[in-house]
Parts: sequence; C-alpha cells; structure tokens
Amino acid sequence: MGSSDTLLLVDDDVELDPDAIVEGLAAWETTGADAVMGGLRPPAAAEPWLEWTYRDGTMTANNGYARAGWLPASSFGVALVILSRQAYDLAGGIPELDGWGPEDSLFGARAARRAEAFRVWLEPRFSGIHHFHPTWPEWLDRRERAGAQIAALRTEIPQDEHRDLVDAFRLGGEDLRSRMKLFLGGTAWRPQTPPRARRVARAAAAAAEARGFLGASTPAA
Repeated sequence: MGSSDTLLLVDDDVELDPDAIVEGLAAWETTGADAVMGGLRPPAAAEPWLEWTYRDGTMTANNGYARAGWLPASSFGVALVILSRQAYDLAGGIPELDGWGPEDSLFGARAARRAEAFRVWLEPRFSGIHHFHPTWPEWLDRRERAGAQIAALRTEIPQDEHRDLVDAFRLGGEDLRSRMKLFLGGTAWRPQTPPRARRVARAAAAAAEARGFLGASTPAA
C-alpha cells in the first residue's frame, strides 16, 4: 500500500481510459475531496440488463454514466478511486468480507463516523471499462449474497454502523422504496431470464438482495 498521503485503488479487472488518471488527479486538486471516485462502464458488447446495472449504480457505485458531483459517504466505491491516506487509516482500511459484499458502503460509513469529514466526489471523466460480465442468474445470486452479508454483519459490527449500512441499501425504514424492496424480498419472484424492461430488471435485483437479507428461500418462479 506504500506510505503516500494519497492512494490510488483500481480493481484488477478495470481497464483505464486514456488520460483517466490525469482527470482524476485534476478533480482531486480542484474539489478538495477526501475521495474521488471514477466512473466505470461495462464492455461495449454488454447486454442491455448489464448496462442498466451500471447506469443505476447497482453493479458498482462507480457509475460512469452519472454526472460529476458530491455523493453521500455510503455511496463510496472502491473499484476506481483516489483516496486520502488519513481517511483510509481512520476507517481501518477496506473491510475484508467473506466473498463479495457491501464493503464499499461499510468503509464509507466508517470513514464518515470516524473522520471529521469524508467528502466523496464522483468524476466520470476519471473513467474506465469494468471487464466483469456475470450471467443473469449469477447477478441475482450476487445480489442475494450481498443481502445475506448485510444481515450477517448485524452481530459483527457496531450497531450504528449496521444501521447506516441497512439504510444505505434501503433494507429498513418506512420510506416507500424500502417497504417495496422488503415486500418483493418476501416473495419467490425471480425471473429466470433477463427482463426486457429496465425497471423490471432493477426490481428483480432488489428483490434478490432483500430476499438474502430476510433469509427467504429462492425457488424458481
């Protein structure tokens, strides 16, 4: 990890665009952020449902289609980011969870609570292609495992951190989105092929995530 005051974290399946680092450092210098997240896109031949996950920020918080701007700490994404060493150390590093899970959001929540400030800027021009191409069933399984991981963390992390995590993933609370997500998670609905509509695909992923959180079974629809 080195000893620099500024860290650059890039997943090993990310292919950076030309001048991406230049754009990231420029945003780092001009915004004064504690973290500058880059924007990722799927490969050019990605199926529509996979591209939707990037546009909706569900595949990764590093949304290459979003506008530049400030994000809440819980929207932190580690796949492509320039990050202050101070924030990294205060949060205790990126959490190591068993398999894929909500480590990005957990890091953001910890950094925001332990640091005087944790300001996260999304800079889409700090960009690249994410060479990760799951099948539709693999994607739903991934979301369900994430939900189950969030539930399991209830006994492993401080209560306030877990509450932040649950709120970030809309798996608690009385708002309409949370209630709808938990309602879908209590059903056995799981499309076996990718839906043709973006909203339906997003709802299916939300249902899988909530199902894992609630501990519901997942028989084929």
